[in-house]
Amino acid sequence: MRKILKARRFMRIAHVINFIFLLFVVLYYCLELNIETQSVFFNLQNMLLCTPYVLLYLTLELWLYPKYIRLRHMRIYSVIGVVLVVLISVIWTFLIRPHVVSETNDIAFFPILRWTVCFLMCLTIFFVVTCNNMFAFSFLLESEKEVTAKTKLQLELNLLKYQINPHFLMNTLNNIHALIEDDQYKAQEAVRTLSKIMRYMYYDTSKEFVDLAKDVENLRSYFELMKLRFTDNINIQFNVPEELPHVKVAPNLFVNLAENAMKHGVSCENASFVHLSLKVNGPQVICDVRNSRFENRTAVESTGFGVENLKKRLDLIYPGRYEYKVEETKNEYFVELIIPVQ
Repeated sequence: MRKILKARRFMRIAHVINFIFLLFVVLYYCLELNIETQSVFFNLQNMLLCTPYVLLYLTLELWLYPKYIRLRHMRIYSVIGVVLVVLISVIWTFLIRPHVVSETNDIAFFPILRWTVCFLMCLTIFFVVTCNNMFAFSFLLESEKEVTAKTKLQLELNLLKYQINPHFLMNTLNNIHALIEDDQYKAQEAVRTLSKIMRYMYYDTSKEFVDLAKDVENLRSYFELMKLRFTDNINIQFNVPEELPHVKVAPNLFVNLAENAMKHGVSCENASFVHLSLKVNGPQVICDVRNSRFENRTAVESTGFGVENLKKRLDLIYPGRYEYKVEETKNEYFVELIIPVQ
């Protein structure tokens, strides 16, 4: 928005430059040199000579520019502008000027020469005004396109960010409901953990970037909730340094990897594992996720972000600045994500 305001100020400056140029034309015709007194004076009678130029300027600024340039009809603008230059110079030179201006010099006997001078001056005004307006308008147009692209990008990011699958909430709430009869303490812990996750999703992820420690804390809450859902048959490991530097990352990227690992790497019938490790290496954050792989297994419900969603967000937030590696064996699936810190 600030760039658009700057472009609009630039547009106003272009109009001021056009007006100043017209003033120079008027001064050129109205200022005369008195050879005897060696002084310059302003001749009001010569103001009539500027009539075609003022008329052309007002037509360009008040009619042609808002009607055709701003609506991007450049061909129509150019044709009408050239026709106006010819008509104004012809009508003024041959029909109006002989009746309103008394000629006292030799040029009065050469109407074609008078028309040529008028035509060239009108053409110069048309060229200067058009170039200034076109340049300023193109700058405004580019600014509006950039702001529109950024707005579209932000809307797309918000859409991707808040795509929360209701099945995840329903499944978690059903598990909590089952825990209430068997273990009320675990049920209470699950409610508190789910509340932390939802608070983070709805409040902290509204920001473009969040503190890495806060994002890791949400990831820890997610794994705590998963541990409450599954038996000891599933080995969940979460390895993160105790102290993390104060750097910022895009929210909910690493939890997407964790969700994908839980979705595809957990089997209720067989021993399973999900191992996630995260570290900061200079200007980068490295997240490694390993999980077991099965030919046939029942997938765990996730929050619905998915790998495709994750890649779209990475392309939008870190275009050309991230690494996403995948290795797959018969029994193991490995993903490594490297992103720059802010």
